[in-house]
Amino acid sequence: MSLEPLLRAEASLTALERAAQTAEYARLTAPKRGEVQGVQVGQPDGRYERRGDSQAARALSIIRQEVIRAKKIDALADDVKAAAVEAGISDNQSALLRVADTPAEGQVEAAKAEGMKAKAPRKARREKVRTEKQSASCEPAGEPVEQPDAAAELVAVLEREFVGGFLDPILPFLDKLTAEELLGAFRQVLAARVGGRPLSKLGET
Repeated sequence: MSLEPLLRAEASLTALERAAQTAEYARLTAPKRGEVQGVQVGQPDGRYERRGDSQAARALSIIRQEVIRAKKIDALADDVKAAAVEAGISDNQSALLRVADTPAEGQVEAAKAEGMKAKAPRKARREKVRTEKQSASCEPAGEPVEQPDAAAELVAVLEREFVGGFLDPILPFLDKLTAEELLGAFRQVLAARVGGRPLSKLGET
């Protein structure tokens, strides 16, 4: 069997197709009984098979274990291979080997299960990307800047500055004046302080 077609098509083959090609090459190039030096007639055929696997591996530039895996996958029944293709695992060597390790009567179902397992991470990744895109589209252009609470700041200043008995003379007026009147007086005091006017002249215009 010529290696050229197999090597040329290697890149475009699925794992299932590659296994079939490799297994076929190993079978066609395996030495026949009596062709292997040191192996006597009547000895187990396994000796010939192992030697053939090694020859095929060298010719294909792969390890002998890859030839063994290929033959294991290629040994799957046709209905199992069809189920693997339908399940989308025809190019998943690990999944195909797990199917091959399953008892023959359950291999079709195993192929379907492997297909579902392989699709789950892809579906999860797509869902994650979709959720992230939705979140990004719902986010505001920028985080709102928290405005300071002016009233709370003023209270802090008053508590810090007006200590001791400074407020004692003012307390009697709290029950006599309305909130608006107190606020007006407070504004006059502030205006006077800012303008440099003495407190004794607050009522003057």
